[in-house]
Amino acid sequence: MEENKLFLILAILTVMAALTAIAFMVPAYRRSREAFLRAVANRDRDPPTYFLDEGDCEKSCGICCGEIGGERLSECPCGRVFHASCAGPTGRCPYCGAPFEAMESRDPSAPPCPVCGGDVEGSVCPCGAAYPRRDGFILCACGGRVDPSRPVCRMCGAAYERIAVRASAAWGRAR
Repeated sequence: MEENKLFLILAILTVMAALTAIAFMVPAYRRSREAFLRAVANRDRDPPTYFLDEGDCEKSCGICCGEIGGERLSECPCGRVFHASCAGPTGRCPYCGAPFEAMESRDPSAPPCPVCGGDVEGSVCPCGAAYPRRDGFILCACGGRVDPSRPVCRMCGAAYERIAVRASAAWGRAR
C-alpha cells in the first residue's frame, strides 16, 4: 500500500513537471516563430550585403606566399598570380611550367566601387561608400578594421552608417 502512494506521488510530480515545462516552452516557441516570420517578411525589403571581390592587391604570391600589395605582379595563363620579382628569377610558373615571357606583367588592380565605379582603397571608396570584406569587417581608410556591428573605427574614430545602394547594402561614412 505504501508503495502505491509513493508511486502515485511520483507520477503526479512528473506530470506537473512536464506541464510546467510545456507552459514555458510554448511561449518561447511562439516568439521564435514570430521572429522567424518577421525576418522572412523583411528579407525582400533588406537588400543583401555586397562584398567587394578580392582585388589583385589582396591576393597572395604563389611563390613566396606574401601579399601582392602594391608591387608589380605577373599573372600566369593558368590563373596564378606572383610578384614580378619572384616570377622573374624562376623563369617559369612553378605550377604549370609556362615561361615567364608568357605571363602578363602589370600593376595590381583594386576592386571597383559598385556605386561610382572608382577604385576602392581598403574598403572605403572616395565617394564615401564602404563595403565589408569577406571576413565581415570594413577596412577603414586609416587601416583600422571596423566591425559593422559597432561601426566606429577604433583607430581614427570614423563612424559608418548602413545605407541602401541600388540592389545592395553598403556602409557609408557618416559626415
